This record gives sequence, structure tokens and C-alpha cells, in this order.
Amino acid sequence: MDVSAWQGWWSVRDQAELRELLLVTWDPKGVFYDPEAQSEYDACAGRLARMLREGAGLNALEAELADARYRMGLPANDVRREHFVAQHLLAWHARSTSEPEGVTLYWDVAEAASVATVEDLDRLLDRLAEEFREKPVRATLGIDSGSVLSIGVGRDMTVLAYVGPDPGAPPYYVSLGDEAAPHEEVAFYWSGEYSPCLRSHLIAGELGRDAARLFLEQGKLSRAVRWTEN
Repeated sequence: MDVSAWQGWWSVRDQAELRELLLVTWDPKGVFYDPEAQSEYDACAGRLARMLREGAGLNALEAELADARYRMGLPANDVRREHFVAQHLLAWHARSTSEPEGVTLYWDVAEAASVATVEDLDRLLDRLAEEFREKPVRATLGIDSGSVLSIGVGRDMTVLAYVGPDPGAPPYYVSLGDEAAPHEEVAFYWSGEYSPCLRSHLIAGELGRDAARLFLEQGKLSRAVRWTEN
């Protein structure tokens, strides 16, 4: 990718994607839920983007993340997290600079559909909710960046789960509802296999739908949902 193409790539969409990736997977200052601080890591994002363009590897990205912590006055001692974040950065960059694959909702190994708009998503989730009322399923929305968000369908309440662009690298997130709920499993299925969640991870169905719509349109995790690492 030449310089002009890279600048176009960066300004049109991917600056926002990288900002979100750092907020979701790294966030050393804990500003994910602060609407006034969403640009907190933009300077670091710019440096990381240039490094990725120049072919930086895992070790160099880890070192930059550690240096960024130091510049923010934070202890640079979260080696495991920075290793995972660097993995996410490499996976995201590889996908982001390749041809887009589109957006897909899949609910079984052999069952999937392309989703172009929020209206498409709502229609498909409505259909699945009726079809799987007797055996609720997890439907998974995959976007161009490689991140995926699954949503439980077939119940009035739902559960959300997020995996970033490198599925082998934590953190993974799940929605958090009533923490005082009984410690018991609620049944969902994936490709016919039992894939439950804890009752405390259930949230209102419409809140889950709003989060799925936002993820489809902007690739972001909803800040109206409480998330916990899973």
C-alpha cells in the first residue's frame, strides 16, 4: 500500500477502528465508559499504525505499548496484556488492509446470511427468534475487521459475547446483567451443541439488539452494556 493509499485507509475508517480496538483490548486508563475520553489513545494509535505499515512485529508493538504506558505515567508491567494486544493489532492490520469480506450473521456451521443494513439484521434476528423459540441459539455477527459479536436469540432476554480480530488472543468479553442473579446456567445452543451462559450475563433483549446494530454499523461495543472479561 503506497503512502496516499495508506493515508486514505487511515482517515476514512481505520483510525476509528484502531481507536476502538485499543479501548476494548487495552485501555490502561480505564476510559472505555467515559464518553469524553474516547480519543485518549489516539496519539498512541497513530504511532502504532505507522509501525504496522512499516512491518513492525510482535516485539516492537509490545515495546511501544509499554512505552505508551510509561508516557502516561502508568507502570509498564502488564506484559501479558500487551502481548495479547499486539497480537490483536497484527490480526486487525492484516484484515483491514486486505479486500473487505462483508458482514455475515451465522448461527450454525452451515447456516449463514449476508447482512448489509440494520434492517437486514433485524429481519434476520426476528426470524431466528421465532424459529428457535424452543431451542434458543447464539447467532454470531462477523465484520470486516475480524471481530465477532454473538447474540442469544429465542429468549426475551439475551446474552452478548465479543471476540476481537485475533480469536486466539484474549481478552474476550461477555455482557453483564444482574450480578445478584442465581448462579445457574441458561441454555443456548451453537450448531446443535449446548452453549449456555450464566443467568447473571443476561440483559434485556432490546439492549442486546441495539448493541448488535451498533456493532454492525460502526464495529463498536455498546457502552450502554456492561461488559466483563470471560
